[in-house]
Amino acid sequence: MSEPDKKKQRQAPLHLAVKLLGDDDSKFVNDSFSLQVFLQDESANLKTGGADVPLKLSLVFDDQPGNEPQASNGKLLVVEGKGGAVIKNGRAEVKVKVMDVSMNYDNRKFCIVATSAQSLAHIAPGRSHGVTVIKHRLVLAQEGLAAWEADWYKDEGGRDKSIPLHIQLLDAKGRLVRDRSLPLKVTLHYEKTYLSVTNQEYLKLSPDSTMMIENGEAHLRVRIEDVSKNHQGQAFVIRSANRMGPYGTVGSG
Repeated sequence: MSEPDKKKQRQAPLHLAVKLLGDDDSKFVNDSFSLQVFLQDESANLKTGGADVPLKLSLVFDDQPGNEPQASNGKLLVVEGKGGAVIKNGRAEVKVKVMDVSMNYDNRKFCIVATSAQSLAHIAPGRSHGVTVIKHRLVLAQEGLAAWEADWYKDEGGRDKSIPLHIQLLDAKGRLVRDRSLPLKVTLHYEKTYLSVTNQEYLKLSPDSTMMIENGEAHLRVRIEDVSKNHQGQAFVIRSANRMGPYGTVGSG
């Protein structure tokens, strides 16, 4: 075969891009979620047409993409559907679920990697962003007395004025988890960057706050003892988490 003929047979380099649907950085264990895989050229344009491309999906650690977590029993990543993941006309959408929680892997995040099942040399693999896999999630209820305004004036209403926090522990179906007690911590962060405020003493708990989830709920009252003006005008957010660890099987809200 002549050199020009060889060049004609060479495939243009392509790559896969993996997108997890939904804005959340955590997923519930053993609960289906959707992802999309796109076939793109070097300019990140969708490569449509051509033959279907069967895919292989695998799980890796976010902080060590070269390492695959080992399941203690069965598969760690399950791809749903009979046909598996297949690129058709430049894209594929598939449902998957992860069968163990991040807590059992030192609270590390997982990524999903897509590769060509046929090991096509001209198609580079793609990787999703990292997600924490959880069993339960802490959420802040916004109904009734727990609702509060975005602009909060700390000096109006006296020293007894506080922000009510109604924290709930929910499962994947949005139901209260009533059979688990959970110690809580709350921390102060900046809204846009989510960086922790250096002086956490600005966040004060009222004496009647219950720092424990019991029967699926906890009620707290807090004050922020500083104003956004002293922090370059940045808005604050309050984060609730499991006091016994950064995530565990609980996602922070």
